[in-house]
Amino acid sequence: MSGKFKELLRKIQGLKIAIYEKELAEQKAELEYTQEQIKPHFFLNCLSLIHGIADKNNEGEIVEITTVLSDYMRYIFQDSKKQRDVEEELEHIEAYIRIQKLRYGEEAFSFEATTDGDIGEWKVPSLLLQTLVENSVVHGVSLDRKSEISLYLTNETYEDGEYLYICISDTGNGFSKEALDAIENDTPIIYHGRHHVGISNIKRRLALMYGERASITCSNMDENYGAVVEVRLPKTE
Repeated sequence: MSGKFKELLRKIQGLKIAIYEKELAEQKAELEYTQEQIKPHFFLNCLSLIHGIADKNNEGEIVEITTVLSDYMRYIFQDSKKQRDVEEELEHIEAYIRIQKLRYGEEAFSFEATTDGDIGEWKVPSLLLQTLVENSVVHGVSLDRKSEISLYLTNETYEDGEYLYICISDTGNGFSKEALDAIENDTPIIYHGRHHVGISNIKRRLALMYGERASITCSNMDENYGAVVEVRLPKTE
């Protein structure tokens, strides 16, 4: 009886593995199919076509948005890299900010990026800076008043090595207490009925890439005002 029971357990385990592998294969096939539908060259060629038609018809705003969007998407569609040069990321953010100003209007918000010290050789996780800036735009920009968004990067030296300090701040309503608690406790960030994953994804990426040497801190400048996100990245070879 004991032998038959063990054999039954082995069969059940084998069946579970087979079902799991089948689900993985189905998910992979679905992902590959989805990616196949989003051909970067096709998408960019469509933008070029729209750009050409708009230019022919003297549609200045459409020409501008398609030009900026093309630059933005080319960067997104580049071969995936874990890290990119800080300067590359900052140039990409300029395209992102231009798109958002076309969307919200020039006077809806201001954006300033400031660097201090020699950060030219630093590399950061791909799209990290954009995720931070995007979080400020999405949650800090209001049509009721002009918002200010600031990005600051500098070098810091500690006993265990050099670090890149990144700080993004805005003059919006800041993080809610629930959001700050969720970030601190690594639980889902849900407010206004939406699941927000930007900060959570950054935390996971930093932990995977740098372990405990990297850090991210979220706070407010004042109660219910001015979100601040600070990131420290160790220098890697």
